[in-house]
Amino acid sequence: MTATTVLLATAFGWPLLLAFGLTLRSLRESLPWLLRFAPLPALALAFFGTYNTPVKMASCVFELDAAGGLLLAAAALLWCIAGFTAPSYFPDKRPGAGFTACWLLTMIGSFGVFLAADLIGFLVFYALVSLPAYGLVAHDKTPGALRAGKIYLGFALLGENLLLPAFVLLCIFPSPPPIVPLLLIAGFGAKIALLPLHFWMPPSYTAAPIPAAAVLSGAAVKAGVIGLLRFLPMESTAATWGELLVVVGFCGAFYGVAVGLTQRNPKTVLAYSSISQMGFLAAVIGMGISTHDENAIFLAAFYAAHHTLAKGVLFLAIGANTTRPARIMIPTALVGLGLAGLPLTGGALAKLAVKSSFGFGPAATLASLAAAATAMLMTHFLFRLAGTQKNQPPFRMPPLLIGTAVCLAFPWFGFPLAGLTFADIIAPAAVGKTLWPVLAGVVAAFALRRIRLPEIPAGDILALSEKILPSVRSLASMIARIESLSRRWPTACSLVLVLAITLALLMAFGFSQS
Repeated sequence: MTATTVLLATAFGWPLLLAFGLTLRSLRESLPWLLRFAPLPALALAFFGTYNTPVKMASCVFELDAAGGLLLAAAALLWCIAGFTAPSYFPDKRPGAGFTACWLLTMIGSFGVFLAADLIGFLVFYALVSLPAYGLVAHDKTPGALRAGKIYLGFALLGENLLLPAFVLLCIFPSPPPIVPLLLIAGFGAKIALLPLHFWMPPSYTAAPIPAAAVLSGAAVKAGVIGLLRFLPMESTAATWGELLVVVGFCGAFYGVAVGLTQRNPKTVLAYSSISQMGFLAAVIGMGISTHDENAIFLAAFYAAHHTLAKGVLFLAIGANTTRPARIMIPTALVGLGLAGLPLTGGALAKLAVKSSFGFGPAATLASLAAAATAMLMTHFLFRLAGTQKNQPPFRMPPLLIGTAVCLAFPWFGFPLAGLTFADIIAPAAVGKTLWPVLAGVVAAFALRRIRLPEIPAGDILALSEKILPSVRSLASMIARIESLSRRWPTACSLVLVLAITLALLMAFGFSQS
């Protein structure tokens, strides 16, 4: 048994063991404090595991590659940082067994999608990163949270039902029929909130507790990104599908900013920022497909890894509190404007890395304008954050500061792999290309403060359609009984126990055969 196999088993086995511990009343109250340590084996696997070496466990095959390892490292770091804040968010510092179980199961799925190298294994972990997250979104059990949970669950099921026939066709036909890329784009697009499948994200992130929103927006959503990278090969997918992704992606990039600027809740602003950023990332992937550039796989993963940490830190900033607001606003501004490419930040490295994908034509111009739009939205977020009254127990500052440091530093460890040199980063031309969109966006945001925009309801298209067509409200009724049942802890506890035992037996059986 190799060291990679041991790390792989521990990456899944340790969180499963914690989930199993939730069935014991004597351990249930203390286990939430271990959430911060649950991702450590996965983090060790990303840094010390053997790459490009398949490991078979039962009927599943796992493999670390450059793109998956980078995203796994970023996701594990975010789950660690958010795990420090999760207990302190709740008034009695007890998230509850249901929340803890959903957290652990979603985390296992989040790690698994970056490691699964076969269709069946990927589908299992993809479902695991999607379905248990309902318990995180709807945890508060307010009418708004339950509605958001139903919308989230409905779109999760929609995406999986689109992916299932695509995966079946991939297994049957050596050369997949043209419908397969469409199903894959739609299925994974629902996960990353690709326009027009985006309107689940704002109500979900707004309703979820801040630690949950941080990991969902940062790590869990990247399941859709790795899916696009895995199953839409850059070298063989028809260029037409790449062009479609570019068009839809840029539409989402600007649409997310336009609607986000009308929002007043900082969490909702960040949700629309995620729609914008995932649209931009889809455009990066689309450019790689349209030019059949295999290097775009790692470049897209590099950009997505930075977004994982940045978006998680921005959500955590909403819950942080101190007697000196500058201690929150300064690191938050660095991370937020870093998303737009603030020079010498991790975001600037991510922007420079994907710049080559857009060339020098209209796509490059749109990419620069999207950066300016991001700076504009992030400045608006800073305004809303400064005026927010924190009603929940505040987080301590260290997780926010640690998260900021990790977010700013993480891309600096991988930029050579993205084809960048230190001279490229500090060159005056490169600094200027990343600086002017940030300055333009900040100035535009200050100018826009003079105009009071009407607030569009979170979920825009869905919220407006509910007012026009009351029948739309019944779309989630078919899952109402399921969500009511899943809120009962004895049922959830039994499911966790069955899942933990099943996966443990599968892994043990797999190791005995290897």
